[in-house]
Amino acid sequence: MIDCITLKLHEEIMAISNSESPLLPPSEVAKQIFDTLEGWFSHFHSLSMLWSAAMTISVILIILYFLPVGIRILGASLRAIQTSIHELRLKNKEGGDVGTVMLLAKSKLTRGHGKALDSTLC
Repeated sequence: MIDCITLKLHEEIMAISNSESPLLPPSEVAKQIFDTLEGWFSHFHSLSMLWSAAMTISVILIILYFLPVGIRILGASLRAIQTSIHELRLKNKEGGDVGTVMLLAKSKLTRGHGKALDSTLC
């Protein structure tokens, strides 16, 4: 049974391959498609390379334009963070913030000597 089906299938394949077709042979169709694509790419190759170069230069110029702005913003942010950290460290020290530390130092001087030495405090 399988041999019969295989034989029929083989006969049909041979009939198709031997029949006259109004279409071009596959090798000729492939050659025409290749020639058409080759014509398009040879014409547009220089144009696409020009577009690629223009886009690359544009991206580089945009990056170079915005890079200093980004660095300035980053620097300002880092300075603000450093200032905040410094203030927090001063507040966490014994005596509160900077003004309180200066007042405590002044009060210690007045207790020990009877009067404040304003020339030593800046």
